[in-house]
Amino acid sequence: MRIQYTPMEFEDSFFLAEDRDGFHITSMMKRVWAVELEIVNVVSEICKRHGIKWFAVCGTLLGAVREKGYIPWDDDIDLGMLRVDYERFVRFAREELPEGWNLHNFRDDMHPNASTLNIFNTEELHTDREFLELYHGCPYGVGIDIFPFDNLPEDPEEENIFHLLATLAYDCFIESENGVLYDDCSDDVKERVTELENNVGLMFDRSIPIRPQAHKYADQIATMYYDSPATEVSIIAFYTSNINNRKSRPAFDSVVMMPFENIMIPVPADYDTILRQTFGPNYMIPVKGGSDHEYPNYAGEERILRKQYEDQGLEFPEVFQ
Repeated sequence: MRIQYTPMEFEDSFFLAEDRDGFHITSMMKRVWAVELEIVNVVSEICKRHGIKWFAVCGTLLGAVREKGYIPWDDDIDLGMLRVDYERFVRFAREELPEGWNLHNFRDDMHPNASTLNIFNTEELHTDREFLELYHGCPYGVGIDIFPFDNLPEDPEEENIFHLLATLAYDCFIESENGVLYDDCSDDVKERVTELENNVGLMFDRSIPIRPQAHKYADQIATMYYDSPATEVSIIAFYTSNINNRKSRPAFDSVVMMPFENIMIPVPADYDTILRQTFGPNYMIPVKGGSDHEYPNYAGEERILRKQYEDQGLEFPEVFQ
């Protein structure tokens, strides 16, 4: 049964532009935050229905612990699940997300840009009154990321092989281009395809784009130790570029609830260990960091919307700035 989306109630002051730690947060960014929080609430409802454990990770975890909300220069939400919970969530979410919402999971829909599981309220620009009233005046598609944590092999020799195979597959994904067939791929991508086929027994279909196939295989390799005991886990997409990007498996055994803006979210009970492993021992001291995407995350859509108004000879509405 699909969840009926109901907008959350926010104080008017929530949407006011403000400065936090010397960083300016626009009113539109606040509107994006609001929609992200509502998506988190829907995720929470699905997980509650099915007994699925989930928790904040990365900058969202740091924000919950240190800021009781967003890190000022953060524009997205990152959630995590151990692989067993992640697989169950994917299965249920497709049938239970609110009508019109989108879920991208590269393994199932071969979406070329879905590096993990993404949930969006829409993938189109909307300036109609009904949509804007529903989503707090935000005309852009808003989404969150959910990352699976996979078991790492305990034997060092096995891990070396595992890391090599996972890196081959993820590099093949990263270096290939959207919509490009094998014959038009770079020599580096072709070499990685050949290595995966010869050493792992994977078979690429050269009549369809290589990129989503590589990511699908990367996900399969990531789950190689799904049923094995493990003392450490990792988001394998991050682990391939840094073999030390690993977390203590017992740190995720239980969660505690913490305030995050105007909602409560679960964080691993042993969040201190995870944050030290991720950000170092001084994680409570704010340090402005960069992002792996353009800030704000709606910048590309804003450019498109500005161009639409420009083409009509109209000024860009102040409400969208």
